[in-house]
Amino acid sequence: FHPVPAESAIAEPRAPLAGRYRFLRGVSRRSWLAWDERSDHRVLVTLVSPEEAERLRKARLLEETHLARVLDTQESVPPAELPGGCDVDRAAAVTELAHGRSLATIVQEDGPLTPARAVAWTLRMARSLTALHAAGCCHTAISPAAVVERAVGRPVSPVLTWLRALPYGPALSPEVLQGQEPTPADDVWSLCVTLYFAVTGEYPFTGDGSTELLAATRTPPTPIAELGVKEPALQQLFDVAFSSDANRRFRS
Repeated sequence: FHPVPAESAIAEPRAPLAGRYRFLRGVSRRSWLAWDERSDHRVLVTLVSPEEAERLRKARLLEETHLARVLDTQESVPPAELPGGCDVDRAAAVTELAHGRSLATIVQEDGPLTPARAVAWTLRMARSLTALHAAGCCHTAISPAAVVERAVGRPVSPVLTWLRALPYGPALSPEVLQGQEPTPADDVWSLCVTLYFAVTGEYPFTGDGSTELLAATRTPPTPIAELGVKEPALQQLFDVAFSSDANRRFRS
């Protein structure tokens, strides 16, 4: 799968995608801002693999306060309905466009969140993830870049977005780094990485490439007290969440 350049979005397709989604401009190498002519709302259209489209289809019926909605999936999109430069059939997903600063941007601009705020955000997302997992679907791309605050139409922060950010190495579990299929437990790992980042401003594990990251996960991360966060209960949570023994970690 090779995504097309975002600038190709300036070439207007001959017909709206699925007869309703009209492309406006490129957002990333595989995503476009589009206008839904039926609902009169802006949406995000993203080219995905057939396997990813099938996974996202399981989330279509979910209406969760802290999880962006999957609005539509297309198994095979004719090239005539894609921006110029897309000359082969692709699967596509249409998701809610959740505006707002990402957690990554918030921490970069304002510093880490208070522990109370970070935990509140995490618990809200965890409840939505519970519903997602019950529907037989994993998110697979939870990271600080995928979490936004004050999304339009959402009264309470945060919102965990779909396809706004690609899976990010430092947020992935050891099992995913080894190439295993993602499970709900891997989403939990990524959520705990996001919490650690939210309160410290740092990732618990770093490295260049999957091999270094995988090696880093075999050693406990820096205790949060050494990073200025005096919260023993949170440290106990991270001790379990990032255990080198997968059987000791939180599974859901």
